[in-house]
Amino acid sequence: MENWLKYNNFNSKKIVSGTTVKNRKFFNNFSLALHTGDNIEEIYKNREIFKKQFNENVKIVTLKQVHSDKIVNIDEIELLNGWIELPIEADAMVTTKRDVLLNILTADCLAIIVADENNGVIGAAHAGWRGTKQEIVKKLVKKMLTLGAEIENIKCAIAPGICGKCYEVGQEVANEFIDYPQALEQKENGKWLFDNREVNITQLKELGIKAENIEYTDYCTYCDNDKFFSYRKGDVKGRFVTFIGF
Repeated sequence: MENWLKYNNFNSKKIVSGTTVKNRKFFNNFSLALHTGDNIEEIYKNREIFKKQFNENVKIVTLKQVHSDKIVNIDEIELLNGWIELPIEADAMVTTKRDVLLNILTADCLAIIVADENNGVIGAAHAGWRGTKQEIVKKLVKKMLTLGAEIENIKCAIAPGICGKCYEVGQEVANEFIDYPQALEQKENGKWLFDNREVNITQLKELGIKAENIEYTDYCTYCDNDKFFSYRKGDVKGRFVTFIGF
């Protein structure tokens, strides 16, 4: 298996993190989603390959993502080893447990991973425009603070998503982000280009997180569709994962 995309903010030996990339060696370019109508048996095989990259005691957790602002405290759930597909409708997770891998599935939306390594608290969020409007990343960080994280220690990484030059939205979506004019650009056809990443970066800074502690990549799922799944580019079934764990 080829290496995944790695993040400098989480390059210590304590944290494992990354974003998977397309790989033609495996079924549907190494998609890892069960909910898209793909061949489930083949997706399970892909998941087994992914799981083998970690120790045998790892607990890999995914949620039923629904574009909400709900956050699940994984510490409150008893987990078995292996890949756990929780039947919980939510879009963010936090934990202080070891050997737990928080996984977010995306194909244009943003996955955002967050950690206070010093205090042993990690989180992960799925942020499409609806989640961003509901400030899910802010709520995730605030939840982490209740578990012992400190704002000055928090580092973040924003995984590849559709970029602000490719993400075309209608007036109804643009109206939701009038407070973020730097993230909007109107086109001649009346549509708008929306920079979802820029809004999330701004929200993180509003919490007091230092700019140097917010990492992101210039990859765009639409532009770099050879590397990442993009729903808008035609990858209706494919999803990659962004993960973080201790």
